[in-house]
Amino acid sequence: MKTARSSRHQSASLTDSIDRLASVRSDWDSYGALPVAKSARTRAKRLAIALEELLGSRLPHPVVGPTVDGGIALVWRQARLPRVHISVSSRGMKYLVLRNDTLVEQGKLSDVETFVRDVIKPYVLG
Repeated sequence: MKTARSSRHQSASLTDSIDRLASVRSDWDSYGALPVAKSARTRAKRLAIALEELLGSRLPHPVVGPTVDGGIALVWRQARLPRVHISVSSRGMKYLVLRNDTLVEQGKLSDVETFVRDVIKPYVLG
């Protein structure tokens, strides 16, 4: 059984992954990509903490990486479940859900509780 301590570690691990993106420099992809904006890191960490508060240790750790426009991508790839992508930028957050590379759903992520209920629980937790 997982404890509150292990769920805090999950969030710390995700926020640590986001913090590591501070070292991404301009042109990291050799095609002129921007460095990850501090505002995008802050927004992504707030999202990670909110997700942890709502789901605890049930939330699997996503793949975390930079986007070419200075944002952050969070991607959940679970066996036999659709992929969920969140794009976090200084302007806001968007998500999309793909099943076998076909778009299932997309939208703006503004309310975390609604997002957890409508997207994370059915598509990430199954």
